[in-house]
Amino acid sequence: MKKSETINKYRLFAEYERTLFSYLSEANDENYLDIFSKAYKFVKSITDDYCLCDCAMHDSYYYLLDYLLTWEESFESFKTLSIPTRETSDDNFLEEVVKKTREYLINDCVLSGYRGTVVDIDYTNKCVMSSNFVSDICAADGTRCYSLEIYPGYNAEARLFDGSGHHFANIVKYNGEYYLVDVTYSQFFYKVRENLDRLGIVDFSCCNVGTFVMMDEKRLAIAKNLLENGYIKLNEEILKIYLDAFTISFRNGLYYEETEDFSYTTGYTIEDYIRFLNGEDNQIRNEGRENLGYQKRPLRDSKLDFRKR
Repeated sequence: MKKSETINKYRLFAEYERTLFSYLSEANDENYLDIFSKAYKFVKSITDDYCLCDCAMHDSYYYLLDYLLTWEESFESFKTLSIPTRETSDDNFLEEVVKKTREYLINDCVLSGYRGTVVDIDYTNKCVMSSNFVSDICAADGTRCYSLEIYPGYNAEARLFDGSGHHFANIVKYNGEYYLVDVTYSQFFYKVRENLDRLGIVDFSCCNVGTFVMMDEKRLAIAKNLLENGYIKLNEEILKIYLDAFTISFRNGLYYEETEDFSYTTGYTIEDYIRFLNGEDNQIRNEGRENLGYQKRPLRDSKLDFRKR
């Protein structure tokens, strides 16, 4: 690239940055969802200019993504669903497990200066800590407990989100019945991360699990139960419905462009999921690595509408 062309490119990218910043600076508590939609669509419209440039130009692109994420974080107090306040019973072992685990997580946050309640706490990135604590309580009581480890694409080695994006919960056998225990499930219901226009951006995180929970009555019923109680009695149908939302959340924009399937459902059975969890199969083999996790190339159509349902 000639020096003059490089200078022109940098000038163009500087203009892109100013445009994006002007959009986001207008965001407030009432309009932020619309403003973010406009910002996401703008980034998708200019992605080709960045992806076809040299590495120095790439830095400008990732600066834009970091700026987007920073603005998103400033609106994370708005939740679609949160943990309701209610009385718990000390006579119920599972309620005691959830209560102790929530107290443990809050105390951990207090060490970092947090002051709040079980309703307010941000459970993001605390699922491993929570799952291990639940396992320890059950072990001390002699109660059977299994770790439920959900990796993007159901393959830890693939690192579809560069090693992040996994979720841990527990399956506990109590009084002859099986229960799903997920104390940190509320981390998936930040409204700003449920915007379908986030899909299709290169190297940007996909929509969160809550996005797809809110699209289905059965998923929503399970979610409300988990948020209120921290656990739910488990059967094959409930486990499949619970996992479906994670499965859909691992898909990036290329999946929808390739399949033209905007139903936000899966065709997987509980038998498929058992194979996934046992490492005998995974989502990548069925849907393709390119279509899962961080999107690695631009959409063919930057204006693809992900709200086609």
